Amino acid sequence: MADWKIDYMKYDWNPNDSASIVRMAIALKESGRDIVYSISNSCPLSEAVRCKEYVQVFRTGGDIRARWSKDREHLNLLDNWKNHNKWLREGYEGGPGHTPDADFLMVGLQKYGSDDSLTVDELYHHVSSFMLWGTPLLLSCDLNALSEFEMSLLTNVEMLDINQDRLSKPAKHYDHGNGIELLVKDLSDGSIALGIFNFNNEETSVEVPWSEIGISGKKNIRDVWRQKNIGTYKNAFKTMVRPHGCVVVKIIDK
Repeated sequence: MADWKIDYMKYDWNPNDSASIVRMAIALKESGRDIVYSISNSCPLSEAVRCKEYVQVFRTGGDIRARWSKDREHLNLLDNWKNHNKWLREGYEGGPGHTPDADFLMVGLQKYGSDDSLTVDELYHHVSSFMLWGTPLLLSCDLNALSEFEMSLLTNVEMLDINQDRLSKPAKHYDHGNGIELLVKDLSDGSIALGIFNFNNEETSVEVPWSEIGISGKKNIRDVWRQKNIGTYKNAFKTMVRPHGCVVVKIIDK
């Protein structure tokens, strides 16, 4: 692989075991080439210590498909959400050079009107979670077939800055209640990225008190997807969130 000038190697076997993880890591290190080491599939929580020491990219769940909640052969997005947040909480959240992987993005794979399709809001929800988690942004689609909307999801520079933030710190998960969950990511410039995710089937009004996410005082708020400053908030942020959708804002000290 070094002779072929490979840059990224995904080592896929299940279940992942310590002996194989370490053996391949050593082989890659001794190859004479800097090759990113990715392991798949569904790395057990018990192997978190090996990932921390030996692996650059490690999967936190099984293969996913472009389905919100339907149960079929592969995982839906609700399953993926639960699996990845659990791995970050109970396994290893990652850091510079070591990144938990939530599988590839379901962008460019839409079969509209079929069981394997997501609404616009569900795509925002899906892509936003990957951006906030800091998971690798991997695609498995025909790039020429991407719609203008899908291209906009992948090329919003402010969302990409959040995903690629040099702290390499994934968002923390909070259960706000009533079908609303939060992802909160500390950023290297001292600001905070807040994702408000609506799992309800109807548009929902959400108010996030600063005390819930460990901050206080007046904050300037910027809507990241719209790349627009939306005002100053003192003790909380309130917004409407579309069904199965999300709102992502950047919280900046005033």
